[in-house]
Amino acid sequence: MGNRIMKDYNLTDVAFNSLTYFEESLYHRLILSADDYGIFFANPMILSRLLFPLKPDASEEDVRQGLDHLEAVELIRRFTAQGQEYLKLSTWEKDQRLRVSRHKYPLPEWMKEDIRYAVELPLSDGTAYGVTQAEADEYAALYPAVDVMQELRSMRAWCLSNPHKQKARSGVQKFINSWLSRAQDKGGRGPSEFTRL
Repeated sequence: MGNRIMKDYNLTDVAFNSLTYFEESLYHRLILSADDYGIFFANPMILSRLLFPLKPDASEEDVRQGLDHLEAVELIRRFTAQGQEYLKLSTWEKDQRLRVSRHKYPLPEWMKEDIRYAVELPLSDGTAYGVTQAEADEYAALYPAVDVMQELRSMRAWCLSNPHKQKARSGVQKFINSWLSRAQDKGGRGPSEFTRL
């Protein structure tokens, strides 16, 4: 996870200033702990231990009440996925610098509907790795000589044509960056001989 940002508009934000000092601390600690999509656990028992490891007086009930208020003023939104309670920080996309990243925790259904993949690369485990349009745009900025969308389509075609050489989820980002880096080094021409990757 990268550095987290706290914007100064919070100093005059009505919702933020309705928080108690404990709720402010809870909110700050959630920002520090959330994944790159602004998602983190929402179970008060888990949060009291993870967010306040050196503050034993921060009880599970304190955290529960704090979450209730944070949700009431629309600073978080809670959801359940895979039998676990999670939350989404509501202003995440407005406040944080978004990077090429993968989510660490499950996405809520309402976020899944908003994500459109530019291309999906088949993986060795039978699933696919979705590259979002935001990620494709980030790659385009990193590799300006490359037609990133065409290279992503070429990667997909290569993966489909070479099922025995498809990548594991843990190695697919390295595969993408290696492919685009070689294309960049060749002045934007498509990479060749990727069967050796």
